[in-house]
Amino acid sequence: MKQSFETSKLYYGFPIFILGYQDQTYGYNVTTCSSSYSLGDWLVIGVGSEENAADQIKHYQKFTVNIPDESFMLEMEQAGFISHREKLEHLGLDYEISERSQAPILEACPVVLDCQVNRIIEEDGICHIFAKILDRLADPELLDDKGHFKNDRFAPTYFMGDGHQRVYRYLDNRVDPMGSFIKKARKKMTRAELPERIETERLILRVRTVADAEDIHAYASLPEVAYPAGFHPVKTLEDEIYYLEHILPERNQKENLPAGYGIVVKATDKVIGSVDFNHRYEDDVLELGYTLHPDYWGRGYVPEAARALIDLGFKELVLHKIELVCFGYNVQSQRVAEKLGFTPEARIRDRKDAQGNRCDDLRYGLLKSEWEEK
Repeated sequence: MKQSFETSKLYYGFPIFILGYQDQTYGYNVTTCSSSYSLGDWLVIGVGSEENAADQIKHYQKFTVNIPDESFMLEMEQAGFISHREKLEHLGLDYEISERSQAPILEACPVVLDCQVNRIIEEDGICHIFAKILDRLADPELLDDKGHFKNDRFAPTYFMGDGHQRVYRYLDNRVDPMGSFIKKARKKMTRAELPERIETERLILRVRTVADAEDIHAYASLPEVAYPAGFHPVKTLEDEIYYLEHILPERNQKENLPAGYGIVVKATDKVIGSVDFNHRYEDDVLELGYTLHPDYWGRGYVPEAARALIDLGFKELVLHKIELVCFGYNVQSQRVAEKLGFTPEARIRDRKDAQGNRCDDLRYGLLKSEWEEK
């Protein structure tokens, strides 16, 4: 249970900045601050009403926000502790004057905001200064070749503490894109939600195990199965066991794919084929793949198994789209795609299959909205 505590103030983490402004007495000046927030083109800063900076900003209505990194800590402290005097020359700070705000831009600060005052609200000895950001300036090394900000290269210092003690906190090199934790959680949920076994009218689809290796090797070793599916025939039973124990689970883990299923005809326990999501293009777009022993071709088992997995994909995994890829000579797979309602989307010419032969690569797609209309 959380505990209440008494303190005169609580700073829960604010980036330190050096406020630059015109000064009626000294020409130009600076002071150190930590109270600010920014949304869009708006910036709000807090300055003590009795401070020289507040008087000067009220007069000139413009200022700069110079954001240092930890290499500038001594100058940052000095700019804050020294008061009622000129600081730029005294501290030996290199600067230039902004054309927009006519306020100092500190050379040592990697990020600077040029600001125009919109309004000032005074409350309890604090000037809350609302300003429009006129321009954002950054050192070239903080921008990529497209002019986008390199978030992992910028490390402002944060001011934290309470009425007892205030401290500086520093950033490390870790960065995570916004939304990445939701995506990771979504991927984790995706794998966990697939059932280990489902039934169709004639089939049982269940997760394959090493105990199924002999059955799987019986068809995965056949050239007429392997090459159209895009892999070399599996040479030995030991190779198949290694695939089931290592290659398949490691691929699924790396691409965050559900385990997929072996195809079993009801009243038997023999795996005669497979149906999988074998590649992830996006969080909500997976590729469908399948194989089947030649002894069972022509019975409609693959479309029946694929329908069940597609339905799971859209309903349980909340997919937006399922894609299917096959070679131009694989007429059987093309027929399966058509039966399932996939739309031909692309023909990529003169690709190579697993044997190195030139052939067309056909791409099909099925949207969730199209599946729901069926």
